[in-house]
Amino acid sequence: MFDRIEIAKGSCWNVNTPLVGKDRVLTLRVEGELDDSLSLGKAWNYLSKIESDFDEVRIDMGAVERINSHAVMEWMKFIEKIQSRHALSYNLVSEVVLELTSLVCNFLGTAPIVIRKFIAPFYCAGCVTSHRLVIELQAISPQDSVHLVGTRPCPACGKNMHYDESPESLAVVLRAFSQNQTKPTTPRKTRPLK
Repeated sequence: MFDRIEIAKGSCWNVNTPLVGKDRVLTLRVEGELDDSLSLGKAWNYLSKIESDFDEVRIDMGAVERINSHAVMEWMKFIEKIQSRHALSYNLVSEVVLELTSLVCNFLGTAPIVIRKFIAPFYCAGCVTSHRLVIELQAISPQDSVHLVGTRPCPACGKNMHYDESPESLAVVLRAFSQNQTKPTTPRKTRPLK
């Protein structure tokens, strides 16, 4: 069961309400473009009403296509509020989010942060095609990032595709998030939501 909460013009949350006594994980799926119209007040009010039903917030940002500077600041404030009350993890992050993570300190929250999967750009010179692949982060160490992510078989022609961004920037992101890949962050404080 998903509830939709519009958080920006043309963008929304898809919120999976947790089942009490089961997983106790609230899944938020963010999609579309996050821009000057971003307002996380509705999302925060929604979370405030059901916060006793979950222990962890798991965010899926795999469908985020664009984020501007206003939205970055709003997002960071929102994540700080979540981390003050709940464990936090990311199931999937898009290429845009991964890039911002390497450029903006604490964009996804304060360490340690769990990112399970990310979408990576690849390019095949054989058929001159770009592809986006989902990469499991737990299977890659920062030291091996260039080798493990570096080449993959092209789904169209079978030749080797190459990671289409700077392997060094990927290594920076992997180092930042490889410290704690088995459990999400725990909340730092307990206080009522506002």
